[in-house]
Amino acid sequence: MRHRHPQWHLHRPRCQGPARSLRDLLFNHSRIEGLFCFENRKTIFESVDSRFQFVVLTFEKADVPRLQATAEQNASAAPDDLLTPFGGTVSFPAAFMRHNVAELERFPAEGALWLDVALIRKLSPDSHSVMEFKSEQDIAIAEKLLKHPLLGDKREGEWQVGFTA
Repeated sequence: MRHRHPQWHLHRPRCQGPARSLRDLLFNHSRIEGLFCFENRKTIFESVDSRFQFVVLTFEKADVPRLQATAEQNASAAPDDLLTPFGGTVSFPAAFMRHNVAELERFPAEGALWLDVALIRKLSPDSHSVMEFKSEQDIAIAEKLLKHPLLGDKREGEWQVGFTA
């Protein structure tokens, strides 16, 4: 009798369409000033289900590098810093799972987490999706997990795990 080993295959979703293209356009050719996500739990929009989420994304097209003006308030660069020397965003402030729109008035000075675009690309290599983090500790855990292979990665001499539908 032949002993059969179960095979598991995980296929990461391939998101190479419009969503990834939009994210790449934002990351590579704009300066993201903030990403603020809130839920409709407090019925901000009365006729919209309370489980829906909304995003306020602010960005500026960044084709030409320029120096930030002294009075300019830019969340993603220090004063007098060269903005987008390569035409893209390196890091940006973000807030997730917010319930109070009033927090937007204080964002990014209060409650913002800084996300590195390089981290986003490593965590989601196929789609460049932005994970919703609650704290700096969540980001640190994600960075620590990246020291190990992603599920579905093929590594010589290691178990090959995968799932199929």
